Amino acid sequence: MNVRREDRFSKLRKQAEKILDRPRGGEGTADLDFPQLLHELEVHHVELELQNEELRRTQKELEASRNEYLSLFNSAPVGFVTVNAKGLVTRANRAAEEMLAVSGKELIGRSFSKRVYPADYSSYFSMLKRLAPHGDIGSCELRMIAKGGGLIYIRMEATAILDEAGGFSSWHFALSDITVHKEAQAALKKAHDDLELRVRERTAELGKANAELNRYNKRLEELNKELHDFAFVASHDLAEPLRKVKSFGDILADKCATSLDEASRDYIRRMQTAAARMQNLLNSLLAYSRVNTKAEPIKRTDLGKCVEEALSDLEIIIKEKKARVEVGDLPTVRADRVQMIQLFQNLIGNALKYHRNAEEPHVRIYSRKAGDEKGAYEILVEDNGIGFEEKYLDTIFLPFQRLHGRSSDYEGVGMGLAICRKIVERHGGEITARSRLGEGSTFIVTLPGGRKTR
Repeated sequence: MNVRREDRFSKLRKQAEKILDRPRGGEGTADLDFPQLLHELEVHHVELELQNEELRRTQKELEASRNEYLSLFNSAPVGFVTVNAKGLVTRANRAAEEMLAVSGKELIGRSFSKRVYPADYSSYFSMLKRLAPHGDIGSCELRMIAKGGGLIYIRMEATAILDEAGGFSSWHFALSDITVHKEAQAALKKAHDDLELRVRERTAELGKANAELNRYNKRLEELNKELHDFAFVASHDLAEPLRKVKSFGDILADKCATSLDEASRDYIRRMQTAAARMQNLLNSLLAYSRVNTKAEPIKRTDLGKCVEEALSDLEIIIKEKKARVEVGDLPTVRADRVQMIQLFQNLIGNALKYHRNAEEPHVRIYSRKAGDEKGAYEILVEDNGIGFEEKYLDTIFLPFQRLHGRSSDYEGVGMGLAICRKIVERHGGEITARSRLGEGSTFIVTLPGGRKTR
């Protein structure tokens, strides 16, 4: 109702009082305009009815809004709590009750601060003290006591509410349960600490392993030096008396053969055979030791030309055995040229040595990409010889290891493939083989990449 309407209503009320206080037709009523007064009263009555209708509609809207607010308040996933100036809870929604595992009766009218874990009182009260005078908003993390004494981690958003006079009125708290997040953080920290501990332990173990490796490398250097020294002795000090034994054996065989009986001549032949075998052993051992000690620099090497030189050295035995050797395209790689020639001599010589009597030797030498990211090549030496069982694959590359006894028809001391492996490993490669007994063998040498040539 505006001011003009109130003034008019006051005037009408005074006129009505005159009518009620004095009899009709009496003194003082002549100046009243009854029809006009009645009309105005009726108009005012209608206005009052309209105002009442508007008030009822507003009340319904307020009630609907209140119900909507309460529905949202109670169904919100965040806990809402209102605390008055005395620190008592005046309102709490369902989410807050569920967080603290209490009912509204156990929360409303009770001190909210008693729900705060004692160790977190100081941060809780310092935040409230800072916000209250100014009506500010702040936040903090607290541990709160749930029903049964359990602790939960809460993220609290606090708002200080001031009254019309600017004085502190109450608090509104928004509570979010961050217990799972805190537990995950604690688990992550524990995992991080455990990982750091394991890293320190592994670092210590690695330090010990490196120290052990250094000792091993030092010992390996000493052994290599000893091997080199032994090879020198074998090639000089042992070779000289061995040559004398062989020479005197030859003299006996030539000059005294007619004066000796058959048994004596057999002894001389055995002595000469043993001396020759000993010479082969010394030569093979010397070749094995020189793979590292007498090596040439590694540089770009055409493997096709290396095979040509190896075949030239083996020309006589190839003709004797009527062997057929096919050479495909081979790559250019970084290698020691002399050792590559020696590698192919040993592999081709092996194929010629262990051939089947009923079939002429056939050797194929070719290459292919290894299929790795470093562009390595596989060099394959394939033969149609006697083959071997692959269970002996690790054995055949060891020094002085033979699959055939000394009394067999196949010569050698078991050092050829050992020298091959040592050469390949010096070049950062690998050597292996595929074979089946009676069906030939294929030796596969993998070397770091280069470019293919004819």
